[in-house]
Amino acid sequence: MRSIVLRSKVSQQAKVAMIARKSIDPMTAAEPAVNSVVRASEGYFLQLVKLMGELTGGGDILTGVLFVTIVFENTEIIRRMDGNSHAFAAVDDIPPDDMRQPVSIYSLAKSLGLPYETVRRYVNRMIDDGLCVKVGSKGGVIVPTSLLASPGMRAISTRHYAQSMKFFERVKVLVGA
Repeated sequence: MRSIVLRSKVSQQAKVAMIARKSIDPMTAAEPAVNSVVRASEGYFLQLVKLMGELTGGGDILTGVLFVTIVFENTEIIRRMDGNSHAFAAVDDIPPDDMRQPVSIYSLAKSLGLPYETVRRYVNRMIDDGLCVKVGSKGGVIVPTSLLASPGMRAISTRHYAQSMKFFERVKVLVGA
């Protein structure tokens, strides 16, 4: 049942995106590529899930989701300063720790819709495993630059980029762009 709901949400999102791009009336849209784009996005999502496992040394999916969310939240301030996100765009150009905004366990739990206690346990395990560190007086966490700059992480980032570009090209072909 859950996969049907997820597929429905993904299908709706793909349809809305195509409708917005092509100015199609959503009530009469019969976009032939919708299911093809949904299938392509499902494959892309599963590739990302596998990468998340690699990011965390074979950890479970929730550890991977938390890791990616921490990195994302840590760099939100940089994205806001640089609206077009060109700052720190290269694989070797990683923001230093002092530019990262620590994220609290509460904020992580709230943004992901997870119980605080579950997130607290996972984050503490991630700290013990060296995947993130507590910083500042409020105890927020960051994924340190030293970890993101490691050869293993850089290799995963490069693969993620290649998979993303392949996915975007596939969608362009499917929608005839």
